[in-house]
Amino acid sequence: MVRTGIDVETLDFVYKFTAAKWARHMVDYGRIRVGTLYDYWRPCYPEGVRDEKEGKIMRYTIHDYRPGDPTPPQWNTRFFHIPNGCTATLQNCSGESHLNGTIPNMYVYCVAGHFDRSYFTAFGAQYDTCVRIGPMRQFIEALTFVFRKEMKCRDTLAGLCEYGAREITYNRGVVNCHPAMLKEQSYEDQREFRILGETQLFGIQPKVITIPRHDALFSIYDTV
Repeated sequence: MVRTGIDVETLDFVYKFTAAKWARHMVDYGRIRVGTLYDYWRPCYPEGVRDEKEGKIMRYTIHDYRPGDPTPPQWNTRFFHIPNGCTATLQNCSGESHLNGTIPNMYVYCVAGHFDRSYFTAFGAQYDTCVRIGPMRQFIEALTFVFRKEMKCRDTLAGLCEYGAREITYNRGVVNCHPAMLKEQSYEDQREFRILGETQLFGIQPKVITIPRHDALFSIYDTV
């Protein structure tokens, strides 16, 4: 299943800031490096890229829960490990539950939702080339094909990140945001667009893949 929002309809192109070598691999061969959520914890990444809180939810709030409603833990088992961290408050009922806020690792491909030359500086000196990607719908379809075939992804989600507090709200069966789409407010100017691949594989690592029919999807947009 591929879930996309209005973001895909309004964004014709997105932008990947990368090293010149990888930009040429994208344009000439259709090769891209797909990361994982946990990969962004690594200290080797520059400050504008590294995020030790990726996939970690600080608070999980459940609204309008009544005995007999579908139990929130059914949703939790999909998105949450059960280590420690996050507090879930059950409102309008007699119980309170504490959940840990690290979601399962998944594949993630991150790009900028708009072009801004300041990103060359923000992302680090090695990010000296910008590749324009699009049309978006064709790119998402091509990446989803590889997600399913090579990475055994059961579900794909594409859209712009939401910025603010890392918290999830469950309201009578509806979740306000996928936890992997949440980012701290300090990253908001990046207007990051993400394509997520949820997989049942364990121990996943970043992977270089080849996008089919890439010729019309990638072009060098700017360099420094």
